[in-house]
Amino acid sequence: MDAKHSTELPHQRWARLREDMRSLLRRGAWYRVVAQDGPSAVLLAVRHLRVSFPLTYLEFSDTRPRRWTVVPRPRDGEMLPESWGPFYAVCPNCADRARVSGARDKMRCHRCGRTFEVAWDERYLLPPVDPQRAPPAPDAQNSRKSTNGVDPGG
Repeated sequence: MDAKHSTELPHQRWARLREDMRSLLRRGAWYRVVAQDGPSAVLLAVRHLRVSFPLTYLEFSDTRPRRWTVVPRPRDGEMLPESWGPFYAVCPNCADRARVSGARDKMRCHRCGRTFEVAWDERYLLPPVDPQRAPPAPDAQNSRKSTNGVDPGG
């Protein structure tokens, strides 16, 4: 990497994959943006390395994320235990993956020991909800039974 082509950023930004793809980046993990790398890429801090990655595959945040990302199990997820089921969570601090058990509001990371809320309201790597096909809102009696789970059917 030629240093004259990268531009250090004046403030910290964070990026993660916005596409379900095989990559050096872990699905659901946030990485610090180190610098702009030409007009169409950024340098990311990935496991103590600087990795150039195209902008088109990333989403960005101007604040450090503080919630677990709930990630749908990828088609090529052979490295994930089958017992984890269709979803797993990624720690916003250290990018460790963890089994999602129930609809807890907070989870503690086994690797870094930090506790964060779980971003159940995000639809990370899931198709957008079509209002025409969305199920009707639950009535008052059923809403007491609902959980903050993720609907894998989208």
